Amino acid sequence: MTRNHAPRVMQLTTDVRSTTAQMTIYGDIAQTDWLTILMGDDGEGTTTNALDVSKAIASLPAEVTDIEVHINSYGGDVAEGVAIYNALRQSGKHVTTVCDGFACSIASVIFMAGERRVMNAASLLMLHEPSFPRAGGNAKQLRKQADDLDVIAQLSKTAYLAPGGIDADELDAVMAAETWVSPEQAVEWKLATEIADDADDDEPTQSARESVALALMCKGEQSPQQLAPTVDVDAIARRVVELMDERANTPAPAVEVVQEAQAEPEPEPAPVDEPKTNLPSGGYARYSAIANKE
Repeated sequence: MTRNHAPRVMQLTTDVRSTTAQMTIYGDIAQTDWLTILMGDDGEGTTTNALDVSKAIASLPAEVTDIEVHINSYGGDVAEGVAIYNALRQSGKHVTTVCDGFACSIASVIFMAGERRVMNAASLLMLHEPSFPRAGGNAKQLRKQADDLDVIAQLSKTAYLAPGGIDADELDAVMAAETWVSPEQAVEWKLATEIADDADDDEPTQSARESVALALMCKGEQSPQQLAPTVDVDAIARRVVELMDERANTPAPAVEVVQEAQAEPEPEPAPVDEPKTNLPSGGYARYSAIANKE
C-alpha cells in the first residue's frame, strides 16, 4: 500500500550558487513514538527530531559555510531540543537562527544556538520551567522527579545565560513566571542579537546617492546620518548641493543671436544679342535669300 507522506517540517536546502544552507525547524521537537508509527504515520509532517537535524548537517557539502535556521515551534522534548542545540553549535558552520513565529520552551533553546539570533518584528520567545507531564509516584519519587527537573532546567539556563544579558536570579523569575518575550526584550536580555526589521538600517554604506538625497530633503537641517559621525561622504554630498544651488541661482548668460548673412543673388546673365542680318522676316522670300547667300 502506498501512503502519501505529509511535507517534512524539518528541511535543509542548499543552493549551488550560495555558501549558505537554509534549515526550517517547524512543529513539535520530538521523537516519533511507537504509537504514531503503529497508526501508520512516521511523524514527518508534524515533528522535528535531533537525528534528522544531525544527518542533514552531516550531509552538507564542504562549500557550505553558513546555516540559517528558521524556527516556529511550541517546543517539545528537552532531550531532542538540547541535542539539536549542540548539533548546531558543533557543526563547524556559522549559524544564524531566525524566529519566524514562536520559539517556545525547548525551541527557544535551539534559537540560542545561533551566533546571530534574529527576531522578526512579529515573533515571540517563551521561557518556562520544564515539567513531567505524567509525573506520579509516592512522596520520595515525586521529590526525586522535582530534583531531576531542577537539573534538567539548568540545561536551558546555561544556553540563556551564555550571552551575559540577564543574570541567574532574574532568569529564574522569568522562567518560573512562564514569560513571553518580545523582540525588544529579547535584544535587551541578549537572547537575540537583532530584530529583522532593523537589521539593514545601520548597515555601513559608501554610496553617495542616499547622502545627496537626504541633504536635498533636509536643506537647512541636519539629516539623521549627519548627526552621527561618518566618513566624508556627507561633506561631499553637501558640497554637491551647494554647487547645485549656486547653479540654480546664477542667471543664465545672454545668448547672442547670430543671423547668418543672406547670400546675394547671382546676377542674371546678360542677354546675348543675335547678329543682325539683312534677311527678310519670313516666308518664301527669307528662304530664297538664305539659299542665294550660301
